[in-house]
Amino acid sequence: MDSGISSLSRLLSLDGTHILNGNNLKFKFGSKTKTGQIIAINRLASLLNSDNITPQLISDLHKNKDTTPS
Repeated sequence: MDSGISSLSRLLSLDGTHILNGNNLKFKFGSKTKTGQIIAINRLASLLNSDNITPQLISDLHKNKDTTPS
């Protein structure tokens, strides 16, 4: 990403327990954040913040084009 994200820790919530979603990313990094980055971070956040990671969940997230947090 060309948004000034230099480490994974920059993508964590303030308490360090969850990956940021697209809205948080946009708020934190502003206009540098592109639509593709929002989609990618939402997919990653949905996957990593889920209690039940399954192959079906991964497949569903890959197909989901929604840019809003779930």
